[in-house]
Amino acid sequence: METQAARAKAFAQTGLITAEYDVAKHGGEVGSIPIGQKIPANAIVTSGIVKVLAVPTSSGAATVAINLESAGDVKAATAIAALTPGLHDVTPDGTAANSFETTQERSLTVEVGTAALTAGRFLVLLSYLPGGV
Repeated sequence: METQAARAKAFAQTGLITAEYDVAKHGGEVGSIPIGQKIPANAIVTSGIVKVLAVPTSSGAATVAINLESAGDVKAATAIAALTPGLHDVTPDGTAANSFETTQERSLTVEVGTAALTAGRFLVLLSYLPGGV
């Protein structure tokens, strides 16, 4: 039987992943683009931010979503005009209603929609609780 002390210990082991997306490095074609960092199975993603370092550009009306477990679960498709330099919210915001659990080990992906990106760079920072909490 799980004890309160065991749960407290698990909460103290909060994980953090940081991944960078850079059009110059990863490309900007329409579709799903893996950006590295993996998160373990059964992790509960609780919060995070996106830090735009270089504004995404496109010759069309491109959108960007950030996915982990399912489409747009980290950040729903967003018009690049809204991705100005600085910090941006993600869906997991520290509340149970907006947190989600991974069903298996997952890799962060950027989903470019509508038109290819020609430039842009941002960081994705996510915190999570380990599986079995």
